[in-house]
Parts: sequence; structure tokens; C-alpha cells
Amino acid sequence: MKTLLLAVLILLSTTAFSQKTTITDSTFDNLLKDTLTNHGAYFRNGLKGWLDYLHNNIDPSIAEFNDAKVGKYEVKVLFYIGVDGSVIYTKPLTNKGFGMEEELIRVIKKSPLWVPAIENKQKIKELHIQSFTFYVTD
Repeated sequence: MKTLLLAVLILLSTTAFSQKTTITDSTFDNLLKDTLTNHGAYFRNGLKGWLDYLHNNIDPSIAEFNDAKVGKYEVKVLFYIGVDGSVIYTKPLTNKGFGMEEELIRVIKKSPLWVPAIENKQKIKELHIQSFTFYVTD
């Protein structure tokens, strides 16, 4: 009997650039104001809330049900968060089959509203890519 395990891959990267500049109080105030008013879209309960939501709603037996062979299957889905915080577009970036991309899309589409991205005091749509790895073992 196959046992299916689901693992969410989170890839975090940080890029930092530096240059010699003198920051005045007014420059700092403007940077702070910009940081507080411009932000990317985020799940209302934060990253942990998003991961909990995915874990609680993904059907981990989908690959086994569709006769996937023992192995590791990484799937990726692109999606946009609209100006109202809803998921407005999804597209699979992989084609591993066995219903895995469709399952990820199903769960992403039914997610609660996100806090939309803000740029220059305007709500904007924003692109996200979510990766999942399904493991099928004996």
C-alpha cells in the first residue's frame, strides 16, 4: 500500500545591495513612510497561516488515488492576487500529472481573501508562485 506524504517547499532568498550614501532625517522619514505604505500582497494570517491553510485543505491522497508511482513530485502553480485580495488567475507551471497541479489550483482558488499589494497608495495585482512536493512511498 502506498503512503503519500505532502511537503511544502518554502524557498526564501534575500538579496541586499549597499552603497555609500548619507541618509538625512528627511530621507529616512521618506524611506520609512514608503516602507509603511508600499507592500506586497500577503495572507491575512501570515506565512504560517497560509501554510496551515494549505496543509489543512490539500488532499494528500490525490496522487495515490490516480496511481502515481513511488517517488517525489514537485509541482508549481502561478497565481495572481487581485486588487480586492481574491485569487484572480491560476496557471500550472509544471505537468507532473496524477491530479496534483489541479489539487493545488483548487485549494489556492478557494483561499480566503488576501491583503492586496499596495504601490504608490494604489492597490495592485501581484504575482505569486507556490511550490509543493508530494512524496509517494511504499
